[in-house]
Amino acid sequence: MELTELWVQFGYPEDSPHIIQGRGNNISPTEYYTQSNYDKLYIKNKEWLEKELSFLKNK
Repeated sequence: MELTELWVQFGYPEDSPHIIQGRGNNISPTEYYTQSNYDKLYIKNKEWLEKELSFLKNK
């Protein structure tokens, strides 16, 4: 939920690695609200952030 709230505050940009249940997908709540899905999204968000920080440092 906190990851979703973060991306909503950013206006959910097109390059966001985050997936919101029911937004452009058919992921059920039972599937979405699992530890394994959270872990997967956490890793994707972390990789995205590292990539963005690297880009900004090299700019």
